[in-house]
Amino acid sequence: MTITKEQILEEARIYLSLSNDVSDSWNKVLQWKHISQAELSRRTGITEKTITTTIKGQRIGTLENVVLLCLAINLPSEISEHLIRISGHTLVMSNDEHAIYNYLLRNKNSESLSEIRQFLLEIGSELYLKFPGKT
Repeated sequence: MTITKEQILEEARIYLSLSNDVSDSWNKVLQWKHISQAELSRRTGITEKTITTTIKGQRIGTLENVVLLCLAINLPSEISEHLIRISGHTLVMSNDEHAIYNYLLRNKNSESLSEIRQFLLEIGSELYLKFPGKT
């Protein structure tokens, strides 16, 4: 897939528009990507109720759910990292799961969740079990 200058500048514009308000930032990202919470639920297997409470900041969603949502939307890593941070999480590189999540967010963010699941299976990471799809 070829990236255009316009896409790069659009990603930068969206990133710069994000605030430290969880709900506001998630809503901007969902509007930008033209994706509904129902579609996110279908892609991830996370219930709409859980997605709603996470996106509205009504409760801190699990790190794995926030990462899964970011990957399901195919977000650029900078935007994912911002959403993770304002959702109350930090990726700690000394934690093996966090290191793999970081790799996925930086290097596999344009792939489908089933492709990411297959990659995780191939490298021997049990994190594949947390991703929807068949292997």
